Amino acid sequence: MSSSEGGHPFSCGVLGCTYVATTSGSLKRHMLTHTGERPYSCKSSGCEYKATTSGSLKRHTLTHTGERPFSCQFPGCGYHATQSYNLKTHVLTHTGVKPFSCPVTGCGYSATQGSNLKAHAFKHSEEKPFSCKTPGCGYSTTTNVSFKKHARTHEASVATTSSAVSSATSGV
Repeated sequence: MSSSEGGHPFSCGVLGCTYVATTSGSLKRHMLTHTGERPYSCKSSGCEYKATTSGSLKRHTLTHTGERPFSCQFPGCGYHATQSYNLKTHVLTHTGVKPFSCPVTGCGYSATQGSNLKAHAFKHSEEKPFSCKTPGCGYSTTTNVSFKKHARTHEASVATTSSAVSSATSGV
């Protein structure tokens, strides 16, 4: 069955949600975004991964097997990916095509991935969405990568302080 009676699509009944599906199965999968339910569990020992779809679980399983079924066909490359999307993005490194362009006049930046363009866009604004929560620090940045690097400076100082406290209390 591809749609509800009368040819009307299946609509999400959650207040404020405008999702519309053409099949009841698609609507059922969508409803998991509201409930948070993840009915598919990884069977690998010690892994707690859970997914909303069997396809997501299947892709995750590749992290345990090491299988990378999608291969780059450019001579001498050797790149293999777990997902076709990752391979498509990789191929752009060979072709030089960068389909995501900065809309700011005169900028000229373009990227192979939309996420890179989104991160770049912060350079044109005052917004710094990643802020350190350590009391008295005040550090903020435009990228998650920079923030993680910064966070390690706090981890290093905590480790140094902890070892100094440990040495002082043990009488060493």
